[in-house]
Amino acid sequence: MRDMFLIGGFAIFVVGLVLVLLSSVLTTHISRNFWVNNYSTFTLSYHLNSGDKMECRVTVLGGDNYIKIYIRDPLGVYIPCPGPVRGEEDFSYTADVSGVYVLCFDNSFSGYSKQVFFSMDVIPALAGSPLPWMLIFMGLIIVAVRYWSYK
Repeated sequence: MRDMFLIGGFAIFVVGLVLVLLSSVLTTHISRNFWVNNYSTFTLSYHLNSGDKMECRVTVLGGDNYIKIYIRDPLGVYIPCPGPVRGEEDFSYTADVSGVYVLCFDNSFSGYSKQVFFSMDVIPALAGSPLPWMLIFMGLIIVAVRYWSYK
């Protein structure tokens, strides 16, 4: 009976480890470099599933190094995330619903064109959850308890 617990604990550990390794493979990295003309808006569109997380970095150069960024979700709701950006900023957003999300880089208020360096990691819902790490921890505890109970 103890061997079954040891095997079960090891199996839980392996499943958690596989999920952690898959999460790094499933993460998508996107980098773009573009200009946003004066008095205009530039958009990028990406499909996200519910629970997916965007981790973004934006660097703005030119003029006053200032631009407004917001996200439009598939339902048409505007999310001021992160809002006004001056210079460089990191931000993240987790998708509430599945569909196409539009990132809007708004320079409509400025007479200066801006160069934008944008990078984004899209982390799938499972990869961003604590479940794989919980499975690894739980598997290690089961294996450790059963291993030391043999002595």
